[in-house]
Amino acid sequence: LHRAATSASASAGPGSRPGAPTATTTTQMITSAIDLGAAVTPGTVLYSVDSSPVVALAGALPAWRTLSTASSDGPDVAQLEASLAWLGYDPNGAMTLDDHFDSNTAAAVKAWQAGYGLTPTGKVALGSVVFLPISTTVVEVDISVGDTVTDGDPVLALAGVAQEVVIEVPSADQALFVPGLEVDVAGTTGTVQL
Repeated sequence: LHRAATSASASAGPGSRPGAPTATTTTQMITSAIDLGAAVTPGTVLYSVDSSPVVALAGALPAWRTLSTASSDGPDVAQLEASLAWLGYDPNGAMTLDDHFDSNTAAAVKAWQAGYGLTPTGKVALGSVVFLPISTTVVEVDISVGDTVTDGDPVLALAGVAQEVVIEVPSADQALFVPGLEVDVAGTTGTVQL
């Protein structure tokens, strides 16, 4: 994982065109870091920057924008809502699980933020969550408490996704399938294991 970009501003500086957008980076301090080998499931704090946690949530689509009631509809909103509901931050079921960020979604976000000791704003800032398609483990940690990071810095690595396909091999063909043999499974290379 890399630290998500967190800000951009418009400014005029030496050699720049007045009013032209200029990307800026934000330098922040690591205030907590997950341990090597730790399990990562929805709700896990991966690390904290300036005491604000970066939390793993379930979803296949990476976080790419800040989410709030001003956000356009999208599948990223749907996976946020599903994660919040699964984690128990919509106990009364008021939030509709869809791709629209409404006041009920904002209320669930506020409950989630309060649960992590944050000021409840109802807005999910870019860089505060990481969507992951599966539960995994931490295989590399590139940061330590006290380090400073900027947008795009590597912070940690997670174990990759592996799928297992189980098939029944006829007795007459079993001698052909030895452990370690590479096979093609629907266009993807796999390895035979017994």
